Amino acid sequence: MVNNLKIKKYWLSSLCIVLFSLASFAQNLTDKEIGFDVNRTTVYLKGLGLSKETIAREIAMMREHRQKEFTEMKKEQQSFFQNIASKKSTTGRSAKTSAVPQSEKEVLQTLYNATNGDSWTNKTGWDFSTEVTSWDMNTRTGWYGIVVTDGHVTSIVLGSNNLNNMNVTFPDLRNLPFLETLNLYNNSQLTGPLTNFQYLTSLKNINLNSCQFTDTLLPLATLTKLETLIVTGTTITGTIPDEIYNFKNLKELSIPNSNITGGISSRLSELVNLEVINLHTNPNFGGTIPDQIGNLTRLKHLDISGSGITGPLPASLSNLVNLEELTIAWNKIEGPIPTEIGNLNKLNMIWAQTNRLTGTIPVNMGTMPKLVHLLLSSNKLEGAIPISFQSLSSLNFLAIEDNSFSNTFPDLSNLTKLTGMRIQSNKFTFADFAAQYSTYKSRASIFEYAPQAKTDEVSTVTGSPTGSVTLKMHEDGRFTPNQVYQWYKGSAPGGVAIPGATSREYTLSNLKAADAGSYYCVSTEPQMTNTSSTTQNLVLTRNQITLTIKNCTAIAGNIKTTAENFYPNTESNFTFETTATGLTYEWSVATAAGAIINVAPSNTAGSYSYTFSEGGDYIIKVVAKDASGCTTTFTKSIQVIAEKYCLIEPINFAFETTTPGLSYTWNTSDASGTIVHTTTNSTGLYTFTPQLIGEYLVELVVNTANSCKTLLVKNITVEDCTPIVSCTQNSSITPKVHSLFINLINKLVSTPNGTDVNRYARTEIIALASYATTSGTRIFNFVNTSAAVSFSFSQNGVQNDVLLPKSASGTISGIDLSKYFGAQEITEVVTNYSNGSNNPSGGYVRNIDFCPAADCSPTIGKMNIISANGAGKSSTNNRSKI
Repeated sequence: MVNNLKIKKYWLSSLCIVLFSLASFAQNLTDKEIGFDVNRTTVYLKGLGLSKETIAREIAMMREHRQKEFTEMKKEQQSFFQNIASKKSTTGRSAKTSAVPQSEKEVLQTLYNATNGDSWTNKTGWDFSTEVTSWDMNTRTGWYGIVVTDGHVTSIVLGSNNLNNMNVTFPDLRNLPFLETLNLYNNSQLTGPLTNFQYLTSLKNINLNSCQFTDTLLPLATLTKLETLIVTGTTITGTIPDEIYNFKNLKELSIPNSNITGGISSRLSELVNLEVINLHTNPNFGGTIPDQIGNLTRLKHLDISGSGITGPLPASLSNLVNLEELTIAWNKIEGPIPTEIGNLNKLNMIWAQTNRLTGTIPVNMGTMPKLVHLLLSSNKLEGAIPISFQSLSSLNFLAIEDNSFSNTFPDLSNLTKLTGMRIQSNKFTFADFAAQYSTYKSRASIFEYAPQAKTDEVSTVTGSPTGSVTLKMHEDGRFTPNQVYQWYKGSAPGGVAIPGATSREYTLSNLKAADAGSYYCVSTEPQMTNTSSTTQNLVLTRNQITLTIKNCTAIAGNIKTTAENFYPNTESNFTFETTATGLTYEWSVATAAGAIINVAPSNTAGSYSYTFSEGGDYIIKVVAKDASGCTTTFTKSIQVIAEKYCLIEPINFAFETTTPGLSYTWNTSDASGTIVHTTTNSTGLYTFTPQLIGEYLVELVVNTANSCKTLLVKNITVEDCTPIVSCTQNSSITPKVHSLFINLINKLVSTPNGTDVNRYARTEIIALASYATTSGTRIFNFVNTSAAVSFSFSQNGVQNDVLLPKSASGTISGIDLSKYFGAQEITEVVTNYSNGSNNPSGGYVRNIDFCPAADCSPTIGKMNIISANGAGKSSTNNRSKI
C-alpha cells in the first residue's frame, strides 16, 4: 500500500477570513512559522508604487493567505495519517507485513542523529531497539511520522517537528529505496545544501516548505518520478532546471517564498499533468506568462502573485477549462483583461489586484457561475461595471478600489451571497449606487466606498462684464435629489464658502472683475456621507472651474438637421453651422420641461447624434466655446413623433365604442384636400395604404341608427422608409481608400515631435491625395496628442477634416463608414482599434471620397534629371504619381 501525501492548495473556503476578519485561529502562528518575511514583502510592494495604507492592507491579506496555506498543510499531514489508520482499521491488519530491513533502520538512525532527534517535538516510537512500524494516529503508537508498506519505509512525514541538522549536510537517505514521500515542511533549522536529495530517485512527493536549505533546485533534477514538488525558502536561488520539465508525472510544482529567477519557461507547458502551479512571492522571478500555458488543461490552481511578472495576460488562459483559482496579484501585468477569460466556468477566485491592467472589464466575466472572490483593486481599469455582474450568483467579495471606474453601478442587490464590497477610489458618484445603498449597507460585512475622485473636468469659463455665467457640478447628470451642495471660491480645499451658493448650479450675475478666480463645489448626501466611518464618509468635490472676465463676442451659428421628422428608436443627427474656428462643443438634450436626458462629452466635432426612446417635445442644446473661453448657447426645439407611417405600408385604424348599431364612413384626403380613399362599413375598422409620401387627413363619420353623426379626424405624415444604404457598402474601391486612409493615420500618429509632418508622411499623403476632394497633397492644422489625431486638407477650413480618438492600449485599425453618404458632409464614425475595442463617439471624417467613380492607380515611370549637356540620368526608379 502506498499513501501519497498531497499538499492541496485549494484554500478558497478559508479566504473569507482573509477578507472579512483578521481574527482567527491562525493568528497564533508567527510570521517565521509560516515563512512570511514582512520586511522583504514591504520592500517589494513599495517598489510597485503602493501607498503606505495600501501596503498595510495588502500585507494583512498576504499574511492571512500564508497562514491558511500553512494551516491547510498541517491539516493535510494529520489527514494523511488518519487515512492510514482508517485503512488499518478497515483491513484489521497493520500496514507492516514484514520486518523493515536493518539497512533501512540504520538510515532512520542516521536521520535521527543528524537532525538532533532528542530535541524533536514528537519522537514517539523512535526506539531503535524495537521494530519499525507505521505511526497510528488513533492509538498514538508506532514510529511517529513513518509509514511502512510491505516491509519497507515508504513515507517520512515529520513536518513542524523541530528537526535541526546543525549546519551540516542533510543526511544521505539513499538506502531507503522504496521511499516515495518525504515531508519535512516547517523545520526552519534544516539548512545547508540539497545535495543528498538527488539520490532519492523513488520519491513521488517531496515537501521542503519553510525550511532553510541553501541551494539551487538542480540536485532535485534527478527525481524524475515526482508527482509533487514543494520547496520554499529565501535561500533557494537560481532558475528552474530544464530537467524538471521532463517530470511527466508532476501534478504540483510549488516553489513559493523563494529567490528563484528566470521567469516562467514556455517548456512548462510540457508538464501536461500539472494541477497546481504555486510560484508566489519570488520577487526576482520576473518574465511574462507564456502563451503555451494554455496547454495545461488540467490546471486547477495558478498562483504567481508577488513574483515580478510583467507583460500581458495571454488569451490562451481561456484554455484552462479546469482552473478554479487564479492568483496573479502584486505584479506588473499590463494590458487588457482577455475577453476569453469569461469562458472559465469553474473559476471561483480571481486575485488580480495591484497590477497595471487597463481597459474595461469584459462583459462575459459576469457569466462565471462559481466565481466567489473577484479582486481587481489597484489597477488602471476604467469604464462601467458590466450589468452582467448581476448573474454572479456565487459572488461573495468584490474589490475594485483604486481604479477609474465610473457610471451607474449595476444593481447587485439580488446577489444574496455578496457580503463584501470595496469600490472606493474610483470615479463613482452618489447617484451611481444610491438605489441599492440600503441593501448593500445592511447586508455587507464590508462596504467601503469613500473616497472617490473629483467629479467633472477642470475647466475655464469666460464671462463678459455685467453679464452672467452659470457654474455646474455633475454636468453629466449623475446626481441625486437629496445631495447637499456648497460652492467655494479659491483652490480646494482651502476655498472660502460662498453664502447662499448651496445648489448644484451657481449663477453669477452682473459680473465684475472681482468675480474672476477659481471655484469648486463640495457635495454630501445625508444617508451616504457617514462621518463615523472613514471608508463611508463620502464627500464629492468638483474639479476646479477658473472664471475669467473679458469682453466676449457672441459666436454666430445655428443648429441644423437634415431630417424633417424625428421618431423613437431611430438615430437623430444634428450639426452646428458656423464660420467661427477653433470651437469646442458641449451638446445635450432635455425634455421640454428642462429635464436633462443626455449629455455628450466636450469635443471639437460640431455634430451630435441621439436616439430617442419615446415621442414628445425636446430641446437640443449646444454650448459653443471659442479659444478664449467665451461661450454662446444655442437651442433647437423638436418634436419626436411617437408613430412612423411608411409608404406602401398599411395603416390600420379602429374606432372603439360600446354603442351598438353604428355605421362608419372613412375618408382620407391628401394635402390638397383631394379624397384619395374612402370606405363605409359597420365594423369600425379601416386600413389605408398610402401610395405617395406627404401629409394626409383621415376623417371618420360615425352614424347612429337615428341619423346622428359624429366627426373625428387624425393627421398623419407618410414617409419613404426605404433604408438609405451607404455607397461604401457596395463600392469595390472603398476598401482600398479605407486602407490608404488608415495607413496615413497610423503614419501621422507615429510622427516624432518637431518633425515636418508633410515630409514625414509624404508617401502616405500622396497615396490618398487622389481621393481627397481638396488639393490633398498637403495637410494642415495637424494635431497629434495622446487623446486624438486631427488634421485638415485645406489651410483655411472652419474645422479640421479628420478627427479620430486614440486608444491607450491599441492602434487605430479602421473606421465604420456605414453612415457615410458623401465627402462634403461631416460623417461621424466609430473608431476601431487593434485590441478589438472601439470608440463610438468623437470621431469624424470629411472631404475624402470613399466611393470614387474610378480607381486612381499610380502611373508607372521614372523621373529623369536632364543635365546641361543633354545626358540623362535616372534619379529614381520609384513608382510615383507626380
